[in-house]
Amino acid sequence: MHLGRRTATAVLLLIAGLLPPLTSVGPASAAEPAWQAPHHLPQPVRMLERSISCRRATWCMAVDPLGHGQQFNGRRWRVPAAASHHHGFLNDVSCPTSRFCMAVGPDAYVVHRPAGWSRPRTLPVVGGAVSCSSATFCLVVDTTGHSARWNGHRWGDITVVAAHHNLEQISCAGPRMCLASGDTGHSYRYDGRRWRRAGSPFSISQWPQDGVALSCVSSSWCLGSSVSAGRHFWAVYDGRHWQRAHRLAGKGRTTSASCASRHFCVVASGHQLTAWHGSGTGHAYAFGPYFYPQSVGCGGVGRCVASGYGDGLYEAVNDFSYALRGGAWRRLNDTEATDPDGGVGASCPSDTWCMVATGSRRTWVHAGGTWSQQLLPDNPPPADGNPPPAHVSCTSPDFCVLLQHDAFHTWDGTSWSDGTVVPGATWQDVSCGSASMCLAVGEDSESYDGVTAQWNGESWGPTTPVPIGAPDVLTVSCATADHCVAGDLEGEALTVDHGTWSRVDAVPVEDETERLSSMSCPTTTFCMVESLTSGVVAVLQEGAWHLVADAPIGSLSCPTEGHCTVTQRTETQMESWDYSADEGFVHQQRIDPPAYAHRQPVVACAGPTYRLAVDGDVNVFERR
Repeated sequence: MHLGRRTATAVLLLIAGLLPPLTSVGPASAAEPAWQAPHHLPQPVRMLERSISCRRATWCMAVDPLGHGQQFNGRRWRVPAAASHHHGFLNDVSCPTSRFCMAVGPDAYVVHRPAGWSRPRTLPVVGGAVSCSSATFCLVVDTTGHSARWNGHRWGDITVVAAHHNLEQISCAGPRMCLASGDTGHSYRYDGRRWRRAGSPFSISQWPQDGVALSCVSSSWCLGSSVSAGRHFWAVYDGRHWQRAHRLAGKGRTTSASCASRHFCVVASGHQLTAWHGSGTGHAYAFGPYFYPQSVGCGGVGRCVASGYGDGLYEAVNDFSYALRGGAWRRLNDTEATDPDGGVGASCPSDTWCMVATGSRRTWVHAGGTWSQQLLPDNPPPADGNPPPAHVSCTSPDFCVLLQHDAFHTWDGTSWSDGTVVPGATWQDVSCGSASMCLAVGEDSESYDGVTAQWNGESWGPTTPVPIGAPDVLTVSCATADHCVAGDLEGEALTVDHGTWSRVDAVPVEDETERLSSMSCPTTTFCMVESLTSGVVAVLQEGAWHLVADAPIGSLSCPTEGHCTVTQRTETQMESWDYSADEGFVHQQRIDPPAYAHRQPVVACAGPTYRLAVDGDVNVFERR
């Protein structure tokens, strides 16, 4: 039985007349056992690609692509917090005061106030960079040359700045003075009403210009540093024109600039950080060939924090950070965070043994009431954005299969095998009917037709088309070694019974697609499946598929015939619903305690009385 991470995004629809609905959701029962308090399974990851904004020497905020927010207190980085745990990627942050920060990613933004981070909300543009002069004024520029204005409550004034150009830099000294630049040497000024071309300050350079790194300290003074792979220059914008460009120390591509005043700035480029004191070329502090500064924030004259890539000949790339104090840069404390959305999967073959996996090397075994960490033997390949989901299926404490990053690992009761890649497909799910039979489903890499691959107890077979033809196959559940059910992109349940394939419409197709996204089949005569397209749940009972009216949508698991549990995240909490064939969905319960930072859960069930839920921060909840 496979149990994977699912996201509740669809609106529940009642489809009457197509298939006979079963009983619907019922009231909660006070006699049901409650979910226990969460137990955290640490999944440490390094802070990578920090973007930094400093309001004073003792207060900076950083965000990163995994959705963390992290404060600097003048001496050390504090423990990272989940800033954008559902959307993940954050690429820029701006803090006009220590009581307000705006952070943006490609499609979402979050706000930090003294109470903490807000929930992620959708940006009206494809967020690239943000700058705020107050809690009621922010401008964000994007990869398509647009900008949007924040008024303290909502976004508006979506404007074309430089059509079809990637805008990567913006700095605002106030609501009537912002400068932006992108993938060319041009700059653009916002005067409170409209954008205008502000000129190309480094057109005299013999090196191709990829933009201008900007920092504005007033409406009449901004520093610009040339973004190029060759020699660097600096120039000052007086509110109307760029003044003459001058040589700047250092070399290599410029990534960031931050000014504490007209007489002190730091520019990050190549392998060095260049301190500039109002004139001249400045002083470039070289860090050697294994550090690449990416972001810098200055909270006062001579008081800055910088962060970037650091690596060695035999070390993995990590993020290092430095603080400027007394004219010297000193290394700051390394910190680790929990991956806020590692694509969690869980499987419990018994009520005393479970396996939890994510998109990283780390997995966890729950045995005898305790948790132990088990590492995969190899590092998964890097992924864009959030890690992909981990799909794990266990038949006993001595055998599991894990699908992660398109590679299959097997568990022998002690350790994980090396990953095996079955070429020719993008794999979506895997389920095991026994230790000698597992079925993986997915889509052909070229034709996008449904394909399978089978584990025979020793090795994986080749990629094979579904014999009866099917589009992308998304989910699978095997009740025995001879019986599996898969769900495809068109609402069909594909059954393979002793090698013979058949199919039937499990969910009526609303549009062109009907994504059967989660399935659990404990026996050959009972199955539950859900569709994220129309937000419906169907069960296989008495030889036919039936819709369940008003069913909750989330992650589902059916440990025995006629009994299932669905977990979901609402706007205010994580909750579970129990299903029985006689009563329908009943026994609604809250999983997370009040004020808990709720995440989307997955659920694994080992029997009528045991439930395990895991959220995206790898916190586990049990119910017995």
